[in-house]
Amino acid sequence: MSTVPKDYQALLLTTPRLRREQRTIEAMLNVWCEAHPLHVRTRHGKLCAGCEELFEYASYRLLKCPYGEEKPTCKKCPVHCYTRDMREQMHEVMRFAGPRMLLRHPVLAIRHLLDEKREAPSLLARTATATATEDHANVPVIPPVLFGVGLAAGFFLKWLVPVRLVPPSLQEPFCFAGAGLGLLGLAFGGWAFATFLRARTTPHPNHPVSGLVTWGPYRVSRNPMYVGLSAGVAGIALIANTPWVLAALPPVWFALRRLVIDHEEAYLERKFGGEYRAFKARTRRWL
Repeated sequence: MSTVPKDYQALLLTTPRLRREQRTIEAMLNVWCEAHPLHVRTRHGKLCAGCEELFEYASYRLLKCPYGEEKPTCKKCPVHCYTRDMREQMHEVMRFAGPRMLLRHPVLAIRHLLDEKREAPSLLARTATATATEDHANVPVIPPVLFGVGLAAGFFLKWLVPVRLVPPSLQEPFCFAGAGLGLLGLAFGGWAFATFLRARTTPHPNHPVSGLVTWGPYRVSRNPMYVGLSAGVAGIALIANTPWVLAALPPVWFALRRLVIDHEEAYLERKFGGEYRAFKARTRRWL
């Protein structure tokens, strides 16, 4: 019987880097478990009892990792927090599943290989600077840059492969519709920005926030500025009569979710706890 507390999974879900590590471990254990017919699979057909216990143990060690979001791979980690028998079991799983992950889960495998290039930071330095570095979302790229890159990619594809969104006879009404949509997005995003200023807090994701904003446009969306930027880009696509700018939006949204929103939500949940969870429960992420 595992002695791991039952709340470890919910806590891990608030930290993007550790959540990805957890998904990688679970994928490796699935590869290992499927290859051994004697393993009686439980957990809705996913893992046998022994692999489930190892997964719970590894998840709990992730939760307790002193490096947090800066965690190196276990291979590079100087702490070695696993017990000897659990470490040996995990090494056996990784030796077997590692090469097979490239075929079964290529994205997780490649990102894990990239993580192996990361050196373990100094725990002393991390402790000394924790207050200064952890009171923000720590996003790797600010959102306007993502939308700008998507817009530039769309116009580059328009130049490379000039395809119209609508025939010339419909271009004028679509141009007016695009202008209206763009202005609506600008107004909605501007309203959200002004709401932040009135609340005397910052909209910058890498600056500490002083309070949780839940009124104004935040009553209908948790991310009204990103909704406004999306509407603006869609409006530009209609004005330019190009499908390529519209086609660039889904990759931008995916990058925005992984690189920005996940980090922001984890930070706000750490800082505001139940108040932010209640806000998430009653307000959609987008619209």
